[in-house]
Amino acid sequence: MAALVSASCSDDDTTTEVAGDATTALTVLAAFYPLEEAARGVGGDLVNVVELTPPGQGPHDLELQPAQIGIFDSADVAIYLGRGFQPQVEAALEGSPDSLMPLDLLDAVELLGVDEQLAGTDGEVDGEVLDDEYREALTNCRSRVIVTSHRAFGYLADTYGLRQIPIAGISPEVEPDPRTLAAIAAEAKAEGVTTVFLESIAPPDLAETVAREIGAELDLLDPIEGLTQDQLDEGATYASIMRDNLERLVASLGCDA
Repeated sequence: MAALVSASCSDDDTTTEVAGDATTALTVLAAFYPLEEAARGVGGDLVNVVELTPPGQGPHDLELQPAQIGIFDSADVAIYLGRGFQPQVEAALEGSPDSLMPLDLLDAVELLGVDEQLAGTDGEVDGEVLDDEYREALTNCRSRVIVTSHRAFGYLADTYGLRQIPIAGISPEVEPDPRTLAAIAAEAKAEGVTTVFLESIAPPDLAETVAREIGAELDLLDPIEGLTQDQLDEGATYASIMRDNLERLVASLGCDA
């Protein structure tokens, strides 16, 4: 984000009027929703943000259209997650002009290793306030185990002392075989899990299967990979969805609110 701010000082022919002054406007490509919200929050009127992933579509499923690929030739900054998270975005960046500044946000993150627990699985908001809310609400809980439809919550679990049992791997398309699925269900039952979390824009089949097998309820835990059109129409933001996630976690884990 610091690079995004400093890039606003670069030369460009496109300008916008801010408080009566002609100021350079950056065209920023955001790979998917949370990055779009962050770019708008940082850049404000100084940026024109283009989200590459359409509403209601998961970032893993992104297939860039010819018109989108053309935007890479005229954009100033591209904000994305590398390491194969969205291969088509990385491929488009490889063929983009030198004038486009690519910002792989994973370069600034200490990544967690993948712990294969089971074979075959794979607005204006003060972020510190949101973090405090999570830490306080998740301090005293009956359980600290969450079963999720895919391995999307590893960093949340690591940060707040939870243990994630994912049904599918990091890529939701990599599904476990029947033997692994049975092992996941057995572990979840042994841990006394009462809720299996599914996602808003991912198929619910596997989560429904595990929940039915162990007699658990289904609930939503949103990884905020993308917002549905209904969420956009309701004015949802990263913070509002994260607080909704927290309420669901507190209820399912039996935490003292």
